[in-house]
Amino acid sequence: LLIVKGKQMKKEQYSGGDIVPLPRHSENFKVNRMISYIEKHWNSTIELEELASWAGSSSCYASALFSRTMCMTFIQYLNALRVNKASRLLLDSSMTIKEISDFCGFQNSSYFIHIFHSLSGSTPGEYRKRKNRKLVYSIYLDNYGDEGINGFVDSITEGD
Repeated sequence: LLIVKGKQMKKEQYSGGDIVPLPRHSENFKVNRMISYIEKHWNSTIELEELASWAGSSSCYASALFSRTMCMTFIQYLNALRVNKASRLLLDSSMTIKEISDFCGFQNSSYFIHIFHSLSGSTPGEYRKRKNRKLVYSIYLDNYGDEGINGFVDSITEGD
């Protein structure tokens, strides 16, 4: 579609005159491009400058636009995405916390543990242990029912 002297028309209908193409780069388009880029490169180092370039904006504008639209900075969004991916790896893999930290793109495992704790309320090790207990508890109940619960509770608390 084109806007010709204030009227929308298909390109085939236009015969000449003042042309103003419809804008391709709306603010939502730019934020969607930034989110797409982050989700594609979540486990790599992402600099604000490259993210802004991907969206066709300056760094300052991209940062302000992302924050205004998403109600969080792009770093907060990236860290939340990484912690979400890491939480799945903690439960579904035998990778060490250091390996998960590296895989998820954190600069070091101390920073990973700090960010994970601030977003989830527990360290990665505590999260893995607590969630695995709940999973084992669920499997135990499925197999033994309520009458076996006392033995199970005793067995999991002995290790603490």
